Amino acid sequence: MSQATLPPAIDRDSESEARQRHWVTSPLFGLLQSTNRVKTFLETTSSGFRGVAALLLLAVIAVFTDAALALSPAGRIIVDVILIGSLCAALAISIAHIFRNRFNPQQTARVLEERMNVTNSLFVNGVDFASAPGRNDSPQLRERTVRMADERAASISSLDVFPFTPLYKAIGVAGLATVAVLSTYFMAPRVYGMVVPRLLDPTGDHPPFTLVEFNVEITPDPIYHGRPAAITATLDGPERIEQAAVVFLGEGEDERVPMYPGEERQFVLQIEQAAQSRQFYIDTPRGRSQTMTLKVLEIPFIEEVRVAYEYPAYTGWSGQQHRLDGRGLRALEGTKITVAATSNIPLQGGQLILEATGEDATSQATVALTPHPAEPNTVSGTFPIEFSGRFELSIVSHKSVPSLEAVDGPLTVVPDRNPDVVIVSPGPYVVAVENWQVPVTIEAVDDVGISRMRLFRSVNGWGPNDVDVDFVQPQPNTARAQTEFDLPALGAGAGDLITYYVSAYDNHPSGRQFEDSETHTIQVISEEEYRQYARQQYQMEEMIAEFEAIREQLDELQQQREELLDELEELRKEMEASPEPTEEMLQKMEQLEEQLQQFSENAETLAKRLDERAEQLELYEVEEPYLELLRKLSDQLQQQSESASNVGESMQQMREQPLETLRKEEFLDAEQQFREENEPFSEQSQETLDSAAQDMELYQMADSLLSAADRMRSIISRQRELADRFGEIGDTESLTPDQQDRADRLAKEQELLEQDLQQTMQQMREAAEAAQERLPEMSQSALELCDKLGSMGVAEDQQTAASEARAGSGRPAHEAAESAAQKLESLQGECSNCQGAAEGMCDKLDGPLSLSQQRLEQCLNQLAQGRGIPGLGNKPGSGQGQQPGQSGMGGMNGQNGQPGSGQGQMPMWRPGQSFPGSQAAITVLGPHTMTEQMRESPSGRLGGDDRGRWIPFGTDEAPFGAESLNPETRDSTHSSAGQLRGVPVPYRDAAEAYFKRLAEER
Repeated sequence: MSQATLPPAIDRDSESEARQRHWVTSPLFGLLQSTNRVKTFLETTSSGFRGVAALLLLAVIAVFTDAALALSPAGRIIVDVILIGSLCAALAISIAHIFRNRFNPQQTARVLEERMNVTNSLFVNGVDFASAPGRNDSPQLRERTVRMADERAASISSLDVFPFTPLYKAIGVAGLATVAVLSTYFMAPRVYGMVVPRLLDPTGDHPPFTLVEFNVEITPDPIYHGRPAAITATLDGPERIEQAAVVFLGEGEDERVPMYPGEERQFVLQIEQAAQSRQFYIDTPRGRSQTMTLKVLEIPFIEEVRVAYEYPAYTGWSGQQHRLDGRGLRALEGTKITVAATSNIPLQGGQLILEATGEDATSQATVALTPHPAEPNTVSGTFPIEFSGRFELSIVSHKSVPSLEAVDGPLTVVPDRNPDVVIVSPGPYVVAVENWQVPVTIEAVDDVGISRMRLFRSVNGWGPNDVDVDFVQPQPNTARAQTEFDLPALGAGAGDLITYYVSAYDNHPSGRQFEDSETHTIQVISEEEYRQYARQQYQMEEMIAEFEAIREQLDELQQQREELLDELEELRKEMEASPEPTEEMLQKMEQLEEQLQQFSENAETLAKRLDERAEQLELYEVEEPYLELLRKLSDQLQQQSESASNVGESMQQMREQPLETLRKEEFLDAEQQFREENEPFSEQSQETLDSAAQDMELYQMADSLLSAADRMRSIISRQRELADRFGEIGDTESLTPDQQDRADRLAKEQELLEQDLQQTMQQMREAAEAAQERLPEMSQSALELCDKLGSMGVAEDQQTAASEARAGSGRPAHEAAESAAQKLESLQGECSNCQGAAEGMCDKLDGPLSLSQQRLEQCLNQLAQGRGIPGLGNKPGSGQGQQPGQSGMGGMNGQNGQPGSGQGQMPMWRPGQSFPGSQAAITVLGPHTMTEQMRESPSGRLGGDDRGRWIPFGTDEAPFGAESLNPETRDSTHSSAGQLRGVPVPYRDAAEAYFKRLAEER
């Protein structure tokens, strides 16, 4: 059906719906709706804030009314009703505002025209035409009016229709009311704190407001039945309270008990015996406190537990007693313990339960506690302590009421243990020089006391022989003894072995409680063996580092001396310009005195160290002129110290007597003498020291070349040994599995030996190049040897031997190893030796350390003894044992360093090795040989390896008489080494090559 044929009624309904949708979305409708919301918000909010202000003021009035009048419960209920009614009225007014301002377009349009001064009823007509147009209205007029109203509405904001001033005023009133409430609260917080609970709970037991502050303390806490108690009230406030009373609340009438004044503003009520729990409050003419409770526990409690100990008679200890504490019951086994418990009320009895733990967990005992006849509040019981565990103590009152809490704790029986004994010094392993006295210090401690000590000793397995040792007791349970082993008196000579230990006995009645110390060992060596050890620890590099450290200290002293001379010269000039010393000059003199004193002490300390060094054992021929040089330096430094001290003393006398001409002349003479005596700081002394340093460098160069030559000879010897071992598979074409395992092992050893050869050649070449200028013949010989080794293909033969052995070719491997051995042996005569080096060095040494050719050769031999290169004579394993008591080295076989088959059968641990089965350092006792009191210096002028040392000033340490052998004391890569400390000598080269190969692989 087309629109032209629609019934008139349907057409009108559709038009009405369209008009209604247009009206709801029109700007006029939106303006009217937002305006109505703004009007409702302003009226409701304003009335709400005014209501809040009124309620706050009413609340403040109510609070202060109760504070002033102390309203009764009925009065507080009336006040609460008024406040609640006011709150309900405020809520009703707000609801009425919301209901009255329901949205009415016509009414809102009129209000809008009035507020915006619209006189032509534009908005009212617009609402009428848009919402409900009449049938007779002109469509053009209706549309025109609606359009004009929408256009005008679009230009108006709902926020501009009503002023916000009333809202702001209402907010201000509420804010002022809030500020007033907060101000009164902060001014009188106690008023609110006491009154508000009364208004919130009008029928509750809340005290009225008072300016009196009640600080009530009930002691003790808790209170037990029959025990005294006290109620103490401290009353603070602006007014002084003269009287107070405690009001006890009861079911009938309340009981009022006056309190007695105590300290300032304090009242006390003493209760002799608290019988029952009661509620109370403190009442005064100016107010009362809150209600509190005096709680009384009507049960027994343990006030104190005391413990008494009666120790066993053999200890000699007097009895002790103390209050039981966290340690519990702890005593020596066999001690009788008495436990006494005191309660607050008379007791019927009690019990002490002892329960064992651990291995004796099944043991249990109960000790009955009986009342004391004279003290009905105390019960006690006695028992001997026999096991460890825990205890629990409980009591029962005279009315058979048990205590709520028991006292428990640990029960510990302390057994009488064996004593502890230790040999404090020397260490477990000692190497001592024959004809030496070895002091021994022993300490023992026991939980009760030491009765005796016995020393057991044996020489070369004979014994042990025992002897009682006298001791002193610094404390009753400790003992300290000092004795010594006189090696000559014991008949112990070089090569002998002394073992000893100590037994300490305590004073237990059984007499069987003792303990042995660890067994200590003393190996006796000859003086020559001791020298050999010392040479291993102190070689040319150490001597150079030591000399460099001395020169550094001399340089420091020279610098100090030059600074002092400059200041003394300046002081001399000031004295010439001013006959009478000024205050500034006197202060300068005092400072110079301190500097001179410091210089004198430094010079004297260094001189003392040089003297001590010069008195030490000579290890090398070169040390004779070297030590003589140190003695000379020491004398010169001592003279410098005395001269500086004289200048300081004369300056002090002149400062104390500035007008004495004699004092001034003495000072000038001392200063002139100090200036003229310039040894050892003169140019000639410096030249002498430089020449000595150059001599040391020459010795070090020769030592480096000889070290490389010794290693080369060792490699030649080891290659021959290895080639002979290759001969075991040399006649076999096809190797069995066992033979292949051996071939692989030989190949590994050949590879390591080849690496060692390469490193030794490099070391020899570097040493030769460094010494080429000063030792041309030795250097040239070493370089030619390196060139021949390279041209002869020794390394290639060694590599071939290893590869063929791994491939299972026995004959080619043996031939290659044999070829390498023969080539090396053909060059053995070209390796430098000490005699040839001495001949080449003799005319190069012209300084203070120069030696004759014979002594120079001996010095180089002595240096070689400290290197311990494997495979070169005097190596461990000669198997030459010694009989007990004879001088010499114990037998050691050549393969594995085990005891040899010598007649003595007593193994000898050489200096530089560890005792078998122990990692402990070996202590060496003998003449002073080392200068370990010198610390390391940042750099070395001669050594060049950061190993320089110095002698510290201001210390009084004596030179070390005992040296500790430590595997890390020396670097195995320096020129005089070629060894790894702690590794048996036959295996040091292999171990060194192995570790170097690992480093290269990284």
